[in-house]
Amino acid sequence: MVAVIVALAGAAFALQGLRVLPSRVMYGEPIWIVIGSAMVLAGIAVLSRIWRRSG
Repeated sequence: MVAVIVALAGAAFALQGLRVLPSRVMYGEPIWIVIGSAMVLAGIAVLSRIWRRSG
């Protein structure tokens, strides 16, 4: 569950950095694209590891 939240938060951060979602602090800042993308990848990596172990 935490991995899903991390991935979704990362997607929101990246979209704010890309100026798709409004934000006062993150809007248009390229660092949030990088941070958000890393969070999405980390969340997906954890989810895939969990799915491989359970399957």
